[in-house]
Amino acid sequence: MSMPSSNEVKADMWDTCNHMVIAWITHNVSPLIKIFVIYMTSVHAICKNLETRFALINRSRKYRLNKDLYDVRQNMSSVNDYYTSMKSLWVELDTLNVLQTVTGPTTEVVKLLEAIENQKEESRLFQFLNGIDEMYAAQRSQLLLSNPLSYVETAAAALMQEEAQMELLLKPTGDTEVMAMYSKSQTVKGPP
Repeated sequence: MSMPSSNEVKADMWDTCNHMVIAWITHNVSPLIKIFVIYMTSVHAICKNLETRFALINRSRKYRLNKDLYDVRQNMSSVNDYYTSMKSLWVELDTLNVLQTVTGPTTEVVKLLEAIENQKEESRLFQFLNGIDEMYAAQRSQLLLSNPLSYVETAAAALMQEEAQMELLLKPTGDTEVMAMYSKSQTVKGPP
């Protein structure tokens, strides 16, 4: 937006606001970026410059995030840790993939947006299930057969519950440890 030239009061107000925003921008960017924008005289010019500079970086970052999503695996970590690492990648990608806002959408547009959201959710579920350890193969198959298909949060919760049950079954109880020590002492001493 350019400075209004026909009205002196509006021009002064515009100039004041422009300088305030420039000051805010220059005080909130890194010193290396500040060097490039400090001598620009309009917020519009600064924003255009930053948009041009960082559009390519954002594409590189999106590529890297998508590559990380394809590479991430559970690798014997907890289901919660694995899910959290995937969720953080999805959240960052969502911030980079901003769609234009639709005001007053028609019924068809609402249905289209819902279909797009369902496809995104399905894709995330597949990414998540693809990286879980093979010990959860039966649960993965069960989740894929569910109708309607589970949300990724629901799938992660189900696998976390399964993980907790496995830990309980594999964790020796105090009685078992006592019996194991008693049995071992009997073997060392020999029969009476």
